[in-house]
Amino acid sequence: MPVIAWEVSHAGQRWGADGQGTIIPAELADAIAQREGVRMVTTYDKPYVIHADDVQSVWDYYDSEIDPHGDRVALLWTYAPDPDLGDAIP
Repeated sequence: MPVIAWEVSHAGQRWGADGQGTIIPAELADAIAQREGVRMVTTYDKPYVIHADDVQSVWDYYDSEIDPHGDRVALLWTYAPDPDLGDAIP
C-alpha cells in the first residue's frame, strides 16, 4: 500500500508531503521540483519516478536521498486503504 501522507522530524525540521500539494520543508519541495519526472532507484533497488503530486515518490526520494539512515521521528504516516480490506489496518 502506498503512503498518501507523511511527516517526520529530522535534523531539527519537519519534512513531509500531505497529498494536497504541500511538501515541506522548502528544501525538499525544491529538490522534488528540480527532479520532476526523473527516474530513480531507492536504496532498496525499487525504481520510482519523482512527481510532486505522488506522495510515495516524495517519500522514496526523502528516504533514499535525504535520510537513508532513518535518523527521524515519524509524526504522521497514512497509507492508501487496501481495496481488499477497506479502511481496516492489516
